[in-house]
Formats: sequence, structure tokens, C-alpha cells
Amino acid sequence: MKKVFVVISLIFGLVGCDVKNTSTETTDKTPDYVQDAKSNLGNAILANIIRNPDFKCHSLFLDSLSQWALGCFEPTEHPLPFLLYEVREDTSGDNPPFKYKLIAINGKAKQYAENPSLRFLKIDTKTNSDIDIDSAINEFVKAYSPN
Repeated sequence: MKKVFVVISLIFGLVGCDVKNTSTETTDKTPDYVQDAKSNLGNAILANIIRNPDFKCHSLFLDSLSQWALGCFEPTEHPLPFLLYEVREDTSGDNPPFKYKLIAINGKAKQYAENPSLRFLKIDTKTNSDIDIDSAINEFVKAYSPN
């Protein structure tokens, strides 16, 4: 009987630890397809190309174009290399199993997109984007660098 009570109280204790405090949490309005793209791209780069745990991919909504972008970089004042991608939702289903399409914007992103370890993401290196590279990089650095 004591064992059953201990097991039940342990289960309730573990379940109770998963309760989130909604009063202090901020809500992330980033769409799921952008979060998936950020996670998949960041993990592939970190595991196969740049083995620096400080190098991360971040998402940012570019107001000027009403477009989501990913910036992958080490958060410093002058990050090098800086990989810039545009993220579009794949409503047509042309890019299974992913629900997004990635477009490499700057030269470094296009160079890394040709790496065999990133080919599974089917990153488009041919399409031209309207994103202003310099201003987008500055927005990412301003938003994510510790300085």
C-alpha cells in the first residue's frame, strides 16, 4: 500500500512540475513554419559545418517587406560569417516534408547552401529576394547581439 501511495504521489509531483506560469511568460508570435526552419537549419549547421555552440540561427520579422528572415551568426558586434535566409510558408506542399521554403539571400548563405549536409533542406539559391542585406544584418545584430 505504501508503494502505491509513493508511486501516485510521485506521478502527481511530476505532472505538477509541468504547469506553466502564464502570468510571467511572454507569448512568441513566431509562426510554426519559421520556428521549424530555424531549428532545422541551425541544427544542421551546428552539427555539420560550424561546430561553435555560440553560432545560432535567429528569426526576425522584417517590417519593411512583411517577411520572415533567418540570420545565422555568432552574436558579436561584427559577426562573421553571417548567413541570411528568407523563410516562406510552403502552402503548395512543393517541399515535403517541410512546411517552409528557404531562400539564401547573401553570398555566404548561398555558399553554405551548396554544402552536402544542407542539401536536404532544399535551399533555393537562384531566387532573388527584395531583402536589403545590409539593413537586415544590422537589424539582426541590433536585436540579438549582447552589446
